[in-house]
Amino acid sequence: MVIYAFRRGLSNRPARGTLIACGGTGDCGGQVQGKVCGGLEAGETTGTIILILLFSFMIGRIMVAEGVPQDLTEAVTGVTDSTILILLLVNAFLIFVGMIMDDLSVTVVIAPLMMPLVISHGVDPVHYASIVACSAVIGANSPPVAPILYMACRIGKVSIHHAVVPALQLIAFVALPVMLLVTFVPELSLFLPRLLGF
Repeated sequence: MVIYAFRRGLSNRPARGTLIACGGTGDCGGQVQGKVCGGLEAGETTGTIILILLFSFMIGRIMVAEGVPQDLTEAVTGVTDSTILILLLVNAFLIFVGMIMDDLSVTVVIAPLMMPLVISHGVDPVHYASIVACSAVIGANSPPVAPILYMACRIGKVSIHHAVVPALQLIAFVALPVMLLVTFVPELSLFLPRLLGF
């Protein structure tokens, strides 16, 4: 269909991009009545993600240039020197930030700021990445912002009011215990990389 449109000149460049995106998602049923299926939504989502990444990288560079990671390390180690307490503080902070920011921004901007702190206390970078993943997902599914929860409700065509209580129960009884296990049992994160020789 895309090749036919190219060869016959039936579409301009934006329409070709939409056809390609639509074909790539495999959702072409909506084109029968002249509607462009999921291509516009896919393009909108991709554009949003690219903009978020762009501004996240800009903010991250500014924070590094201003020395925020070093200041954060000094501030936290001034309060406590216990690795366990520092990991709990990192988890709590990442969950809190994940509640008000999207998980992509947390991963790109906030997580690198805390990396010197956790590495200085003997935490492996791969282990820290697992901690960030667990904490950011918990935060991104927690109200008030809960971007992943809102997206899931939109996809499932469910009211957010019906989804909040079950989501919070799942977080309390499944996600938080898993996060604590990942945080305090490093072998869960490091077993496979070590097995593969990394």
